Amino acid sequence: MLVLYILTLATICVSAQESVITVSRDSRLSKEEQLEGKGAVVFRSNSEDLVISTPVKTDPICDAPQKVNGIYIYKMVLDITGNRSRVFNISKKGTTFAHKTGQVLLNANRSIGFNVEIVESPITMETSDTGAEGYIHHGSGWALIEINSEVKLQWTYSSKLRAQLKCGYSKSGTYVDSLIINVADLHEIRDSLDAKNDYVNKTDLLIDSLSRLQDHDAEIDSLEKKVDLTKEEIANLYAELNPLTYISVKGEGTNERTIDPEAILALSSKGKIAYKVMVLLKTVSVFKTKYEEMVNQAVSHKNSRDYAAAKMYYENAAQSEGASESDKQAALQSAQQMDKLAKFKAETDATVDKLYELSANNRVVNKEAFIKMIDDMVERYNALHMETGDKFYQDEAQRLLNEKGNLGFVFKGRCVISEYKGGSLQEAPLAGVKIYGSQSSNCEDMDKKDYPHKGELITTVTDPDGRYSLTLKPGQYKTLIFEATHDKKIKKNKHVSVEGRTDDRNVKIRFTKD
Repeated sequence: MLVLYILTLATICVSAQESVITVSRDSRLSKEEQLEGKGAVVFRSNSEDLVISTPVKTDPICDAPQKVNGIYIYKMVLDITGNRSRVFNISKKGTTFAHKTGQVLLNANRSIGFNVEIVESPITMETSDTGAEGYIHHGSGWALIEINSEVKLQWTYSSKLRAQLKCGYSKSGTYVDSLIINVADLHEIRDSLDAKNDYVNKTDLLIDSLSRLQDHDAEIDSLEKKVDLTKEEIANLYAELNPLTYISVKGEGTNERTIDPEAILALSSKGKIAYKVMVLLKTVSVFKTKYEEMVNQAVSHKNSRDYAAAKMYYENAAQSEGASESDKQAALQSAQQMDKLAKFKAETDATVDKLYELSANNRVVNKEAFIKMIDDMVERYNALHMETGDKFYQDEAQRLLNEKGNLGFVFKGRCVISEYKGGSLQEAPLAGVKIYGSQSSNCEDMDKKDYPHKGELITTVTDPDGRYSLTLKPGQYKTLIFEATHDKKIKKNKHVSVEGRTDDRNVKIRFTKD
């Protein structure tokens, strides 16, 4: 099982205008590394004068960070032979600013990472009980992270994560953001990690047993090499998984809060988790005129991409008592712009929803049309980015381009049987053919009827005309094996290499009676 890392943040007591230190988990900083059995923790901060320590007397004090790309990295390598658990005390030199974490569990030869921020407008995030009903709209493999917040949030997550972000408002006037993510991809990596870690643990026990016996050196050497290769694969999988499980939010002038990576991995298909974000220190804005208040509301809604609400507030601003003629004209022009943006975004969102629905339920029947939909949406997102300057649209365009790159290729054609009749070679459609996907490379033995490594049964051709159509992911299989076991006169399989292929193919599979 993947190791659960626990970070329980201590309660923060603050007063007006007092800065506080906040800590949040950053899975991007976590990695497997050779530490001679020790565990490591990495703190990333904009501050160069932090002092980090633990209550364990033998642990070093860290106050000399390494500067990397303008960011200060504090790294502690700790002996965890007797105790994996640590509490970290983080303070700023020459000030009373300090923070004490809850229990952090460390693991041998692995570093885990955190972000440390010093802010005057801290936010806190806690789970909400509104997440029990689940999420069904995107179908199998998808799940929902929902955040109800007092402030507008900026989200950060990997462009490689298959995800869709929607932002809106609740009836009570708070911000409600929904991040729909594909957890099937994450579970695939997690399950592979679990299997490989299990193999390493069992093989280590076997090696330990064999080392007590004589004449097993060659076997031990072979097993150790396999373990080393597996550990490399584990490190690579962690390097792939960690950025995908980094999802964070922050408001303007606030600290960052991250979603627990283990909570993300624990999300089941059609599952949902919900959070609420609260501001610990609130700043009250005072406006001189009603016009200023309405314009401020309009800008806030525009920044949250609720252009319909922004239009309404601009219209209210134009009608505000005391607004000058130039103010009214400016507000009305902005209202017209918001109206156009609202309609354009609504059309875009509807099409994007359709894209994700088709993708989620494997309903892509026309690859070319699907790709054209993606390209159109990329153009729309780029247009919205140019119009608003909102980086969100740029990121969504890149996300769709990544989705396009991962789109499988179509392998289709007909299965036929060829035989001589009346002195001429004739073809007839052949249904009932079983199609297997093999991880083995092309070899002549695959055509043997009793070939034992056909792999995974993909489908059986049911079309009376012998037609088949497969949508395959790049690298999913190396070889396709076609087997006609229902016809006892057909003595050989047929196989086709798909290794390294990403382009669509149309292949006729010809069987003969021997």
